[in-house]
Amino acid sequence: MSADIENDAEVIQRFGDWAITKDGLENFDHGYFIEKRRLGETRLTADGVSEWALHMFEKTWVDTETFIPALKAAVALYAPENDIDWDKTMAKLRDEAYTMMCFDEAKRRVLMQTDGNGRQYQTMGDLEREAQRLKDCAWYPKTTR
Repeated sequence: MSADIENDAEVIQRFGDWAITKDGLENFDHGYFIEKRRLGETRLTADGVSEWALHMFEKTWVDTETFIPALKAAVALYAPENDIDWDKTMAKLRDEAYTMMCFDEAKRRVLMQTDGNGRQYQTMGDLEREAQRLKDCAWYPKTTR
């Protein structure tokens, strides 16, 4: 990260690779920026769930251990009248993590199957069915819930 870029952004507070700046929330390492006017956005389909928490959770490079505290602090600073329910947001993130864990295990299991000629096969339907089956199984570890 360039010190000039960080200085130009006028950093207010740092959270690992995230920084609250005068303009919003920024990750200098990945060049990602969220405008301060958009920080308090929630999902229309999930009452009170932070849009940005869910959106950034989908990105493989985001460390949620630093992003979530940075997001909470930026929201408190720039969007204090927001409708975010942090308990619901964190519950949704845990559910998403669990779903991803089930999907990864389903992919591993489906890839082990063959078509009789030694070739592996998979379809999205196979993966979705196996992931849902794992998610519904009482024995599958629910450590992320």
